[in-house]
Amino acid sequence: MIIFIANQFIGNKLSTGGDVLAVEIAKRTKKGLIILAPSQIHPEISNVLGHGRLVDTDHSKIGSGTASSLLGGTQTVFHYLIRSWTTLVWLLWNAGSDDTIYLTGDFICNTLPTWLFKKKKPSTKILANFYHRNPRPETRQGNSNIVSYFSRLLQGVSLKMIKEIASKVFVLSDVGKEELLKESFPSSQIVVSGAGINLAKQRRACIKKKNQIVFIGRMNVTKGAFDLVEIFHSVHQRNKKLNLSMIGGTSESDLNKLNALIALYRLERKVRYMGFVSEEVKNRILSESKALVLPSKEEGFGIVVMEALAFDTSVVCYDLPALKAVFSKYKSVNFVKSFEKMAFANKIVDVVSSTGNKTTEKVFTWEDVYKIQSKYF
Repeated sequence: MIIFIANQFIGNKLSTGGDVLAVEIAKRTKKGLIILAPSQIHPEISNVLGHGRLVDTDHSKIGSGTASSLLGGTQTVFHYLIRSWTTLVWLLWNAGSDDTIYLTGDFICNTLPTWLFKKKKPSTKILANFYHRNPRPETRQGNSNIVSYFSRLLQGVSLKMIKEIASKVFVLSDVGKEELLKESFPSSQIVVSGAGINLAKQRRACIKKKNQIVFIGRMNVTKGAFDLVEIFHSVHQRNKKLNLSMIGGTSESDLNKLNALIALYRLERKVRYMGFVSEEVKNRILSESKALVLPSKEEGFGIVVMEALAFDTSVVCYDLPALKAVFSKYKSVNFVKSFEKMAFANKIVDVVSSTGNKTTEKVFTWEDVYKIQSKYF
């Protein structure tokens, strides 16, 4: 059996790049696939996969924005403990030494039960994914310091366990590898497998809408969604015709904050919040847009950037180390010095007004990623 442990899900949608990576690898794992995950995400996984066996590790329903507050963070840790316990019990009853356990992320609720199980059956193969080190609380803008502190602390504990039990750890780029080397991981334990897109769905001829740009991601502080409204207000002063579509999930409180900012800047007719949309709708809007705008404060890879490149859509983003490591070679990716909002607005104006010819960029696919990772299954 190949046992995927995915206890980190909060909410009922695949909302992060790590979620997408895990599901894309699972799609291509045809034999003996078992996924341990909370029940509220089961319908979404089943809809995407169409095969494999799902095991419930937590019946409770948790809102997608729960972990961002102190009370919500405490609730999330409680449910992570429940999921860790049910996972450990299932592994002890069902998993064997010949099985492979695949950790879909470095979350403590995935790592702790696997670490304990490995003590009982040391010959079981463990594979893990690492996306990026959580920033220190003092540098994590807009987040609760207490939540950020414990998030980083628990990740540190989780990484120590992964270093002890995993035969290989998959990372998205050389930046991720450097972060693990700083945590004293041996270089031989780390595999740069990257991330990709479903290329067959991407390539299509389309006419760019010069008056449309798009943001794709969670509507929260970390992804820069609130900053983007302020940035777009500055852009709007110079380009009254431009429209912004915002695609992605959020919590009720963050949606209220987003709508309040849109109203404050009187952008109700120019900014359209679309929430979660189908893959087809997302791809259509991304392919038609003049630019993808991504003012994230943290990124492990930036899968949506690669999707934009496949559609010949320009990208404006901050010069985060992970993004520069992967995308600096692409002419269509326009970097702005991190967190300088006026410079970001200026770059959007420049990109939208540009009439230069686009060049098709070669991008990595999920098949490429699977070929690298599956060698170790």
